[in-house]
Amino acid sequence: MICARLQIHKGLRVGELSEHQIGRLSALLSSPPTTPPTNHRVAPLDGIVAPSTLDFDSAAPTPTPRLLSLTDDPLQRLLIESDLRREVRANIAHHRAIGSYKGKRHALGFPVNGQRTHTNAKTARKLNKVERRAYHTSSQEKNSTPSLLTQIISIDPLHGFSALRLRKA
Repeated sequence: MICARLQIHKGLRVGELSEHQIGRLSALLSSPPTTPPTNHRVAPLDGIVAPSTLDFDSAAPTPTPRLLSLTDDPLQRLLIESDLRREVRANIAHHRAIGSYKGKRHALGFPVNGQRTHTNAKTARKLNKVERRAYHTSSQEKNSTPSLLTQIISIDPLHGFSALRLRKA
């Protein structure tokens, strides 16, 4: 509200204010009710300006580099297509690397943002079964050779232990 009354952009820092603006600010802060109102108006941001509002006095603030940077084109900051996918993958990889709860949920393929898992987990258990036919861990059959079955070690990202699975070669 103070910045609006003194016609100062709210994004400016104290170091970027002019001498005149600093003087007006200190006068307002030292004795608020005795400070006279400003005598010029700020033009609206949409570009439609009445001619009477363009009468700025000579003490009007000059645009600073920070003020000019606030008017950047927002389209330049948009991420499109592969850049956005790359950023999302990097964010997920970061969560997995630091071991956060979200990262663990991503690694296990569970919902991350608090969705319901009661029914979803049942469906996933049905659909994600490991095919166990034609695989056996008991003693080998007479005709099979030891090279037909190979061992694969996988790391469970949630618990950090190794699991042993058998795969037909």
